[in-house]
Amino acid sequence: MLISKKIVYPILFSIVFISIPWTYLIPNQIFISDQFTLFEKFSSMQLDSDILFQERSIYGYLQGETLGKLIIVQVIKFVGLFNSAQYDFIQNNPVAEPVLVLNNVIIALKIISFFILFIWLKFLFDRMPIHVSLFLLVNPLTIDMTQGIILNSLAFSFIILGLMIKQKKLKYFFYFLAPFIHNSALLVLPIIFLYNFIFFMKFNKKSMILILFIVAFVLLILLYLANTYVSDSSISFGKKLFVLNSDKLIYFIIFLGIASVQLISNSEYIKNNYIILQIIILFTILNFLNPFTYRFIAGLLPLLVLSIWNLSTDKKVFIYPLWILFTVYLWLGWTKLL
Repeated sequence: MLISKKIVYPILFSIVFISIPWTYLIPNQIFISDQFTLFEKFSSMQLDSDILFQERSIYGYLQGETLGKLIIVQVIKFVGLFNSAQYDFIQNNPVAEPVLVLNNVIIALKIISFFILFIWLKFLFDRMPIHVSLFLLVNPLTIDMTQGIILNSLAFSFIILGLMIKQKKLKYFFYFLAPFIHNSALLVLPIIFLYNFIFFMKFNKKSMILILFIVAFVLLILLYLANTYVSDSSISFGKKLFVLNSDKLIYFIIFLGIASVQLISNSEYIKNNYIILQIIILFTILNFLNPFTYRFIAGLLPLLVLSIWNLSTDKKVFIYPLWILFTVYLWLGWTKLL
């Protein structure tokens, strides 16, 4: 039973989740987020060409997120060993021109989606009840991140994998690789390294909260400075920052509520859940300024789910209804009923 819970269950639920034809269940929701873009991009790519991997510097590989592309290409090639390549016309919406898509690309991306989900579920099933994990995890954010925004999620899955591994060298190996898959991981890594320092220190609650807001302030200043270069295309780390985004009030209310309840918890809780709490604080600030910051929350959704489970019972009474309302809101928006 123990072996089933640790290995078989994550595999089983991951297979079931990616096998559900989510987009066919929803009218006019033909593809999930960046899914079609990936299908189109890697179907037209010359897989044996070196054109995408021309950079010959660490900075170049980091800027180009080369490892992420390389992983997808290699999985496509692996699928091609067992499945003959065929092209089919698909279209992103009823009025768009259909494009040729390679079936092996779709299969390869399903395999990567399975890997992401397996890491997420393995992380959660080892730390909390399975039924609660699934209850908190089954929402459009999970679908979007694991089957649409794959490179972002794959990078964050490497970070979660690093958190799961006890062997220090292997842990830092996965941390090191993550930004080369998607450079948004660069924002998360300093938070993790600070967490490793804080975890062994005896800070009181006030000190922990002060650290959270000081780090948030410093990271926001660094992001603002980086945005100067992003805006003039000098660098291209992730999406452009500080773009006014006024349609995020519900996200702000939900995550401000979650952060507030977490911050009134004891210092031990704050220390153990420091990483996701720091991300939530950054998110609530950046939410109105950047339409893509939700991906930091969604890409680390297992950490958020675990932090909700780790709350004391009296605090879960407030958070569970809030999370249910948020999930319903997401489903209504995703199915275009809202």
